[in-house]
Amino acid sequence: MRPGIYPDLADADYRATDAVSVSTLKRFAEAPAKAHVSRPDTDAMRAGRVIHTAVLEAWSFDARYQRTDLDRRGTKAWQEEEAAALSAGRQLLKAAEWEQAAAIRDAVLAHPTARELLAPGLEAEASIFWSDRDTGLVCRARADGIRRADRIVVDVKSTMDASPEEFSRGAAKWRHHWQEA
Repeated sequence: MRPGIYPDLADADYRATDAVSVSTLKRFAEAPAKAHVSRPDTDAMRAGRVIHTAVLEAWSFDARYQRTDLDRRGTKAWQEEEAAALSAGRQLLKAAEWEQAAAIRDAVLAHPTARELLAPGLEAEASIFWSDRDTGLVCRARADGIRRADRIVVDVKSTMDASPEEFSRGAAKWRHHWQEA
């Protein structure tokens, strides 16, 4: 990829590039030999994507996700509904997941500063590519949102405990500060 900001690059296309990301660097810090090995999707990663869509791309939430009251545990009804949803390009969400995402979206948008940052003009899930001056490596980042007019990058994080002490611990554990660099 050439250096620049790509606001409409699909996530799969972004991940298919051979550029270095903060996720690659985090994996390298843990196990250098496995830095380029993709990790399997986790429930937390899936929940993060759902929340990101609800908060950052609310207009596309209904097109990406379908609410269901069915039980996920291998029931035939779930499998049939999931197959129908997937064929329509949607992913099933249990009612509780759907409602949680909606409640988080509503809480975020109720905050005046967050509402202003997420207002029209935000380019959600924008992909950024550049060449590192020191190493020459092609690097990539996927910003939750960019407000080019204000030169602001928006980063959405979810947490179980937003108290300053616990959020700081989580930010250090997950190396959120690396993303800023």
